[in-house]
Amino acid sequence: MADGDHLCLWNIATNAGCRTSSAVATVDAVAFSPDGKTIAVSSGVIHVVLLNVAAMKRTASFAAPGSEGVRALAFSPDGKTLAAGDLNGSVYLWNVASGTPAGTLTDPASTGVDAVAFSPDGKTLAAGDFNGHVFLWAVATRKLSTPVIADPNATTHTAGVSSVAFSPDGTMLAVGDKSGTGYLWEVATGNLIGTMTVPNGLGVNAVVFSPDGRTLATGDEGGSLDLWRRFTERT
Repeated sequence: MADGDHLCLWNIATNAGCRTSSAVATVDAVAFSPDGKTIAVSSGVIHVVLLNVAAMKRTASFAAPGSEGVRALAFSPDGKTLAAGDLNGSVYLWNVASGTPAGTLTDPASTGVDAVAFSPDGKTLAAGDFNGHVFLWAVATRKLSTPVIADPNATTHTAGVSSVAFSPDGTMLAVGDKSGTGYLWEVATGNLIGTMTVPNGLGVNAVVFSPDGRTLATGDEGGSLDLWRRFTERT
């Protein structure tokens, strides 16, 4: 977790911590690699830093021309690619092993990307922007897939996307917005299949499915964590 200008790693079993690293400055986003051996951190002057979890030492750093700061990070399921959503409206892809750029995905409708997530099969990348859109990209071709998902609230006021998450089977996409609503979309068709309104009306900054896909958790700016089972009712 980020603690001020530090990255802290905690032992969940013992609640011991925190282990810190001097290799990062400000922290805006973090992501573990699938094997748990590497953590990616967006860090101030340096675009993205990779740390070895065991040693908490920097193993690589990535930078991209024109970056205005990374707000979201995600590893592909095979751990080979890292995606970084940038305030400049781009998603940068890097080859983790070589540290070389693997592509740039430019958001057609926004100056800022605040959320990224790979589908479970790694074939699709979802990128949520400040204007309330979620664009789905075909990772292999670096081209936009259909459909484009638009936040229903974006037609009346700015309701930027704060968080995105695929269901474990990849058929659904959960989206949290800054207006205090979570949405559930069918990936194949782009149809809205569920709406979750946070009682306090504050922005939904985090969404995540349980491993069996039956429960969705939403975390909001008021410090509340809600669990949803039918995706229309809280548990």
